[in-house]
Amino acid sequence: VEIMSMEGESSYEDIRNIIGVLVAPDYIPRQHSEMSKALQSNRQSRFQTIMTKTMNGKGCAQLEHIVLNQDTIEEPLWRAGLSIAVACVDGEEAIHKISNAHPSYNPDETEKKARSTKGPYTCVSFEKLNSSACTTCPHKGKITSPIQLGSEIAASEPDVEVVHETPKGTVEVYKIPEYPFPYFRGKNGGVYLNVKDEDGEEDAITVYEHDLYVVKRLHDPSKGDSVWIRLHLPVDGVREFSMPQTEAMNYERLRERLAWHGVAAPKKQMDGIMAYIITSIKDLQHKHKVEMMRTQFGWADNDSKFIVGDKEISADKISYSPPSGSTGSLANWMHPVGEMEEWQSIANTYNQAGFEPHAFGFFTAFGAPLLKHLNLKGAIINLVNNISGTGKSTVLKMCNSVWGHPEELMLQWKDTQNSMIHRLGIMNNLPVTIDEITKLSGDNFSDLAYSISQGRGKNRMMQHDNAERINATKWATMALCSSNASFYDKLSSIKATPDGEFMRLLEYRIEVTDILTKEDADLIFNGLYSHYGHAGTIYAQYLVANLETAIDTVMQVQQKLDKEVNFTSRERFWSATAACNIAGALMAKDLGLLPNFDIGRVYRWLVKELVNMRVEAKSPESINQASIIGEFLNEHRASTLVINGQADARSGMEQLPIVEPKFNDLFVRIEPDAKRLYINAKQIRTYCTKQQIDLKNILKGLEIDGIYLGQVKKRLSKGTKLQSPPVDAYVFNLEIKDFLDAETYIEAAKSAPDADPRTRL
Repeated sequence: VEIMSMEGESSYEDIRNIIGVLVAPDYIPRQHSEMSKALQSNRQSRFQTIMTKTMNGKGCAQLEHIVLNQDTIEEPLWRAGLSIAVACVDGEEAIHKISNAHPSYNPDETEKKARSTKGPYTCVSFEKLNSSACTTCPHKGKITSPIQLGSEIAASEPDVEVVHETPKGTVEVYKIPEYPFPYFRGKNGGVYLNVKDEDGEEDAITVYEHDLYVVKRLHDPSKGDSVWIRLHLPVDGVREFSMPQTEAMNYERLRERLAWHGVAAPKKQMDGIMAYIITSIKDLQHKHKVEMMRTQFGWADNDSKFIVGDKEISADKISYSPPSGSTGSLANWMHPVGEMEEWQSIANTYNQAGFEPHAFGFFTAFGAPLLKHLNLKGAIINLVNNISGTGKSTVLKMCNSVWGHPEELMLQWKDTQNSMIHRLGIMNNLPVTIDEITKLSGDNFSDLAYSISQGRGKNRMMQHDNAERINATKWATMALCSSNASFYDKLSSIKATPDGEFMRLLEYRIEVTDILTKEDADLIFNGLYSHYGHAGTIYAQYLVANLETAIDTVMQVQQKLDKEVNFTSRERFWSATAACNIAGALMAKDLGLLPNFDIGRVYRWLVKELVNMRVEAKSPESINQASIIGEFLNEHRASTLVINGQADARSGMEQLPIVEPKFNDLFVRIEPDAKRLYINAKQIRTYCTKQQIDLKNILKGLEIDGIYLGQVKKRLSKGTKLQSPPVDAYVFNLEIKDFLDAETYIEAAKSAPDADPRTRL
């Protein structure tokens, strides 16, 4: 390389002559990058603007010369002028205005000549034809062609509609709102801002090259005001997302959130985007009231809509519903995946004899949204078998697959009870599945059963105020669970009469079958991970559009069930749960979601199962009241004193104990000669409270039978070396047959363990 000059300026002609080749064409090239093409598609030039600037001394002297000297202008220079005029948005009129003063003017020839130009001439080309006019040009070296002096951004019409093809091949129409002043949309997309240049002339700058706009303002109860934003990308299509307004006001958080969703912009451009979004929010605050974001799935707006994931389902359309902070994580797993037909093929596996218990559990997917309309808040279905491989967990996955991902929507036993309650509140009217709840204690399950049936979470106080928080954690749904042990048994172990929980729990066994081999079952049901989430949307839209018919269907099924099973009001949870599942399955079949499914076979199995369950679940009234006293005595054999109450007639001395308590606690005294039983009142009250037994009713019933004789002050240790004061004691008559076999009990008390059971390992 040889340095030829260290000072002064070199013209384009000098550089071209030195290199010896043509380094720039005589007209602006038409080949651009894809992004340049997109930006150029919005840009146009207006010849009138160029001439206005020219008349004010800020335009192009070449064009001024051509316009003022039309009668004498040379053809090459006239042609150059036409190349600029014809390329402008007002070119059809402009080409004639710069030509009609020539003596040989011919409109047709003028249009033909204009169309023959390859494109707008460059400044270099003009200077080559008439160098004197470019000598004092204020734009020399700043522009490459006079057409740039008329450049402007073509604005689109307000509220324009654009069409995009979705990944599934369907077509969506989006209405793009008018952008807030001074921003506007280019005719082919993009965000632009009108500004004034240093000369005070208005021009437009590009804020963002693609359509990006705030659709509406929303209020998320957990995160405050939010904005719903829509982004149109040329290849990827449309993306919609929401963000808290606090993020929109924070540069770094806004940049991260927008970048996450596909907005690529350097810092200076991002500054402009942030200003644009804030302006949009302010503009919407003047135009529209903020909308509440959905914090729950299921029924909404007086049952006129149904929310599934990020979809708002109406009778005639399905719209986007921005997820709130509560629903966002689950909504991500509630998009349709794979093919509906493949899912139907998997579901049809349960349409075989022997799979009726599995099918009924699966039907919970369709039954849960109906429970609300029977005026119940919640119920539990529990599938039981202590053998692995019976398909209990698979039933839960099948249920989930109607609405979304078969596994990601499922809770586990190790999830906290608070998280289970929170999930119930989010799912609202959609089924909640909890796998392997075996390790839940009886007390925890009892609490969960009551919570589910009550349809709401705990009320809480505000942290810094003496007032209750608004409790939005409410629902009306079914929980479908699986376990290795019966919760009927667990509840019975902690309560004498767990009738309230029993009636909220519809529990049945899933037996081992040989219908499918393990290999076949794995092959079939693993397909759920690739095909799910289609049926729920179709089913929900049917319910919204035909709610009265759906409720009538449930009522008819329930009436039929109640008659065949002989249900009473005590079994109202069982009745409603069963009716909803069967009615939901019937409607799903009518919709073509479960084609050829034999719902009748499942119904007949269910009736037999419910009849047996009703026989086995004894009502509290049928429990022998005397057995409560017997259970207390059995638990406290080592705390029992057996001694005659009367003194020896020959010696006048008190009788020796027949059975002495094994340790200092003394709760029970039996006097065989007097046929009387004394029980420490405080201890049996504590026992009954723990077992959630109504002691008052027990004593009342025993009093009617002549067994309970009243309450007295009694020194239970009388006749022994133990020194204890008199205590309140309940007295029972041992003369009544079928109350207590005193001789058998005394023999059992003699063999009671010597060690205090509270200290034994």
